[in-house]
Amino acid sequence: MALLYYGLIASPMYVSEAKFAVRSPDNSGGMDFAAAIFKSTSSTTADGHVLAQYVKSLDIAKSIDTEVGLVDHFTDQSKDAISRLWQNPTQDELLRYWQWAVTLAFDPDTGILGIKVKAYTPEMAEKINASILRHSEILVNEINKRARQDAIELARAEVIKAEERLLLARSTMKQFRDANALLDPKASAAGTQGIVTELEGEGAKIEAELAEARSYMRDDAPRVVALKSRLDAIRAQFALERRKLASMGDASNPLSAVVAEYERYVIEEEFAQRQYVGAMSALEAARVHADAKSRYVVAFQQPSLPDESLYPRPLIMTGVTFLGGLIFLGLISLIWAAIREHAGF
Repeated sequence: MALLYYGLIASPMYVSEAKFAVRSPDNSGGMDFAAAIFKSTSSTTADGHVLAQYVKSLDIAKSIDTEVGLVDHFTDQSKDAISRLWQNPTQDELLRYWQWAVTLAFDPDTGILGIKVKAYTPEMAEKINASILRHSEILVNEINKRARQDAIELARAEVIKAEERLLLARSTMKQFRDANALLDPKASAAGTQGIVTELEGEGAKIEAELAEARSYMRDDAPRVVALKSRLDAIRAQFALERRKLASMGDASNPLSAVVAEYERYVIEEEFAQRQYVGAMSALEAARVHADAKSRYVVAFQQPSLPDESLYPRPLIMTGVTFLGGLIFLGLISLIWAAIREHAGF
């Protein structure tokens, strides 16, 4: 009966084969070799797993049915009743038949997917296989698009946060300068302190010259009078600079505290500036990356157009059926012998 069915009744089926893989361009600039290999391999392998699940899903079966009339082809009443799909199949029946008609082999080491599609005509087998390849590329493009959008949105959000932080830092710095009437307290204090130190040294020098002059001149001598006038002027300027230096702070908020607060605001502003520049660079890099296709489907074996039917194989299937029947009969015989032995007849 098996030979009769497979040899005379079973409808011939043709198999179209295709092989493809998901690849990404070499973006290893700035990374070490091992990191680049690990990143590229892991990402494309993960995409390969996603594609493998998608190819065996009901969604792609429905999409291809809309394009090529999958259900109409496999429910053709002129084909044998055992191999064809039932009329008006449910989703589960369509999925089971689709997973029977489409054989998928995925190599996680290389990321290569091999697909074999069975159909009643060579043209339909090739058409279904080509449609699988096309839908796989559409899925990869959708993954790329979503990844690019997420990257750009994330980078744009970081730019907004960095910009807000920079504006706050600059506003705080402006309020500090207005409150203290100082553009740079540290530089002002250093400059005034330098003048005070210089005046102090100059005053000491003139005091020495005046003491020397008085050792052999009278107090009303022109040189002594000139030195005394010059010393008075230096002391007046020295007192003025000291008051100016003291006015930069007060008892409750000394100059050291003002300078320390100013330095804290400077650090915050510089950090916010660098963060903003970095966020802008990241956004620009995300936009450049979005313009490039980060992943794509490479079909290195296009869907083939079969020139002979590979299913069913009458001799092989008959032999398998015959061998299965012998095993089944042997098991039945063993069970029947055991029952008779225990029953005693």
